[in-house]
Amino acid sequence: GGDVDSVWEEEACDEATWEILEHVLGFRHSFEQSHCPWLLYTALAPALLDGSVDARSNRNTCDDDDDGDDETEDSVRGPDEAADDSDVSEEGRQQLVPKPVVSRLRPFLAEVSMAALVPMDSSHDVATDVWPLVCETGGVWVHADFVPLERCIWKHSSAEIWTALQTIGCKAGEVVDLEEVLLQRLAQTERHLERNTGSGKTSSDLLYALGSCCLNGSVHHHHHHHHHHHYPHDARRQRPDVGSGPSAAPPLPHPTDVKMVLESVLPWLLARDGVGRGGGER
Repeated sequence: GGDVDSVWEEEACDEATWEILEHVLGFRHSFEQSHCPWLLYTALAPALLDGSVDARSNRNTCDDDDDGDDETEDSVRGPDEAADDSDVSEEGRQQLVPKPVVSRLRPFLAEVSMAALVPMDSSHDVATDVWPLVCETGGVWVHADFVPLERCIWKHSSAEIWTALQTIGCKAGEVVDLEEVLLQRLAQTERHLERNTGSGKTSSDLLYALGSCCLNGSVHHHHHHHHHHHYPHDARRQRPDVGSGPSAAPPLPHPTDVKMVLESVLPWLLARDGVGRGGGER
């Protein structure tokens, strides 16, 4: 039937993608799930994101896009058209924008990003192998979309607040409930899940580690793990955290709906509408 054909085609396409990647990265390698975080957040980051660490050092002040940088234009844009010029957010971090090539890599990115965030076979540890890379990058790949951390919450407790958040967004753009998106995504891959884990784990079990990082952060110990020797040998040089002792990776800036509203959305709306600057009356 058509189904079998399309599965076969997808697999052939996957094979081809991996082969190309092996050429690009310069080593023959059987990729395992434990390599996905490194691949996505470290090796491919400069190729996928404009303004990522490598790209930043190369393009001092030259801007490819001639979006005006002046405040006025910024405040006119709605939350959905978040400024995509290299804006500097509160922490002085440049805004990362996915490069055009991302749209052609969507099926591949969807696979790799899921494999990185939700290890099916305890191949890697989210708290030590994924979360520090996510924090260093300043955003998380969800399905095939790159979402800056200031737009993420882990969960919402109030349907009303969540509905409002979805309507209003925050200054950086649309707000994403990571747990909800990942649960939906896992539900679509339920059969795939059965086949791979065989451990009777539920989706919530699989997401527990990531949720804990989002809400509480993680401590990163550099010799926690026996997986480093799987990495291509030069990977260690490209990972600044290796060898620098334990460092804590923080939780999400605004991990819940209530925190997002109080700490991010309200201050932004009040500033935008001029309340507190004597411009309250219309």
